[in-house]
Amino acid sequence: MLHVLSIKKKSVILHDIDKINISKNFYWIDVSNPTSEELNKIIEKTKLIQHDLKCALDRREKPRIDKKDKYSLIIFRSVSKTSITPIGIIISKNFVMTIHREEILSLQTLMEEETPNDVNKIVYEIFSGLIKEFSQNLEDIEDRLDKIEEKAIRAESNMGQIFALKKNIIYLRKALSGDREVVEHIISGAIPILKNKTLFNMLFIELSQLIDTEELIKDRLTGVLEVHLSSISNKLNEVMKSFTVIASLLLIPMLISGIYGMNFRVLPLSQHDYGFWFSLGFMLITVVLMLLFFKIRKWL
Repeated sequence: MLHVLSIKKKSVILHDIDKINISKNFYWIDVSNPTSEELNKIIEKTKLIQHDLKCALDRREKPRIDKKDKYSLIIFRSVSKTSITPIGIIISKNFVMTIHREEILSLQTLMEEETPNDVNKIVYEIFSGLIKEFSQNLEDIEDRLDKIEEKAIRAESNMGQIFALKKNIIYLRKALSGDREVVEHIISGAIPILKNKTLFNMLFIELSQLIDTEELIKDRLTGVLEVHLSSISNKLNEVMKSFTVIASLLLIPMLISGIYGMNFRVLPLSQHDYGFWFSLGFMLITVVLMLLFFKIRKWL
């Protein structure tokens, strides 16, 4: 899918790719999951290298800057509805192109708004929108983490949820770190046409803050895992404590019954009419005394 905006001083006009004239106007071209036919149209109109366009659509591409004679290719990482996906941003003196495999909400929103007519501000707004997507994603993760923390205290949390969240955080950190390096290179002058360092310094600060937030979430997640394992251990200890109390209460009665089960001719109370009941009573008394002992020691 192709969207083309003609950037003028007073207006932003939507155009079809076949009608654009790169030499006479400045454009923002947004390309989402293009077909082979659409890629051929783009190459015909912009004279871009096909390999660069395919790199921007490759899910394995890492954030980087690749300078060519007539344009610069930036590979940036962004958050889509389903995953973390690369986006290619191609900058030349006549156009800015964003090319990506999955739909990115921030780009759609920006195209519907009044787009700046300066290339620095256009690229800044594109980056800013992508970074806000990361920010929203981290907020969603924090909300999920709050619920997991509540369950972890009750030892009800799902280990699968914890490890899935941890995996998501690792990929986010990798993407944010790569994006920050790209912005840092832009600030250092890697792309001459992007001269407004103040704008990109702001992006660098925002990315650094997001990385700090990600670090905090990772620490909280590690804490949740420890709390979860500790809660499971405490529950196991409580179960073992219950079994220990039961075994202790039965210890003396079993000892008495074992002694009276020995095959001797004479045993105390063996000939007494109420000897059996005396033995049961003594057993009951020992159980009560042990229960009182456990209560006094606060073992129950």
